[in-house]
Amino acid sequence: MDLRAYVEALEDARQKKSGDLTEGDLREIVRELGWSDEDIAKIDAEIEASSERGANFASHRLWSNSIAEYEDALRLAPTRLSILSGLASSHMGKFRETQEPEHRTKAEYYARRCLDIDPRYQTAYAIVREIGDARTRGPRAGRRLAAGVAILSVLVGAGVFVSLSDSPDTMRVPIVPPREGTPQAPQNVTPVTAPPPVKVVATPPTSPQSNIEVEFQAAEGLGLTLEMRKIEQSDYDSGSYFSYAALLKNTGNLEFSKISGRLELVGADGTNEVVHAATFLDTHEGDMRPGDVHEMQTTMKSRPGVKLARFVVTTMESRVAPERYPDLVPVNVIWDIRQPPSVKLDIFERRVKVGDRSKSILNTAYFEAEWEIRNVGSQTLKKLNLEYRLYDKSNNLLVTNSMLTVYSSLPEFLPGEKRVETAMKEIKTGEYDHYELHVIEVE
Repeated sequence: MDLRAYVEALEDARQKKSGDLTEGDLREIVRELGWSDEDIAKIDAEIEASSERGANFASHRLWSNSIAEYEDALRLAPTRLSILSGLASSHMGKFRETQEPEHRTKAEYYARRCLDIDPRYQTAYAIVREIGDARTRGPRAGRRLAAGVAILSVLVGAGVFVSLSDSPDTMRVPIVPPREGTPQAPQNVTPVTAPPPVKVVATPPTSPQSNIEVEFQAAEGLGLTLEMRKIEQSDYDSGSYFSYAALLKNTGNLEFSKISGRLELVGADGTNEVVHAATFLDTHEGDMRPGDVHEMQTTMKSRPGVKLARFVVTTMESRVAPERYPDLVPVNVIWDIRQPPSVKLDIFERRVKVGDRSKSILNTAYFEAEWEIRNVGSQTLKKLNLEYRLYDKSNNLLVTNSMLTVYSSLPEFLPGEKRVETAMKEIKTGEYDHYELHVIEVE
């Protein structure tokens, strides 16, 4: 595996697209290079190692070392929010110490790159505000705030452990305001201490090492359960990797916007081999209503001999679900490929919101949507690639974006199951009028 080939492919794709690469673009590049799951795991390990070193250097205020490590990670994961915000914080720390304007400029650049990808990413807003404070207060006040920037760098840079997507196990702690059009009941952040374990029997994995037990721990009454679809421990001369694919299910009466905790990988002697902070459900992935499932997957560097994987829920943002949700709106799905007779999808619109361009300082608007996707055919789906296209009143195309809803690392989409897909896209030109939802790939 040649990482330089991957970096060069990323740059070529970015130049051809003349814009940001999506996570779907990154996965497509890996496929085009013909790499295996083991190769992908090695990329993940490189990202993890560089990010962890970046966070550790930042904690000791070794800003130049931190910046170098985050830059190495960014070459492999150019849209990872935690890496971009880590770079922003480290450049800000460097500026506080040296007062060199180029570091303040770079800090603002990387913070705003975060907001281009996710306008709700609160850590980036904090960095932009800090930059404004530095300009207002001058260098003397700036130096007094350097220690605070060091702490922020550790928080935003820690816990980058997983695959090419900004996955549920990437540690990220944004504070997200309530979205318009949703119930404004207060969100209760509920700490969970010493929850009773609930054992889950894992589906036999494809790996020869199929003797890994699974435990799921969450407080009683939450209605959360875990269905393990795949779990593997692979030991190579170059290192060990742990991977899983699972469905988190909400069988209670709460609506969750974020679920966090930790993943403990335990050895045969009962000691914790590896402990990772984990965000099982993040705010950008949509609210998890009663009856919903949320797919989770990761590949992470581990140690040999993992015999038990323990998933522990510690905190969450939740509200009591309303007695009745607004009626679902059926979506007319357009098939750009031949629809196999055994494949049938029912897709419903849960929520669509478009910002008011006239109220935006930059004259931009954001399209936000949430769809409920049901597999009502007889075929298990291993891959499902959807694309939404935004149009103005004259049917001129404004924006198009693909959503790889199901792919090889995620649990397969079985008949009778449903998934939830969310979208957020900036509209820079034209006035939005309607959207189309296309199926562009299915397997």
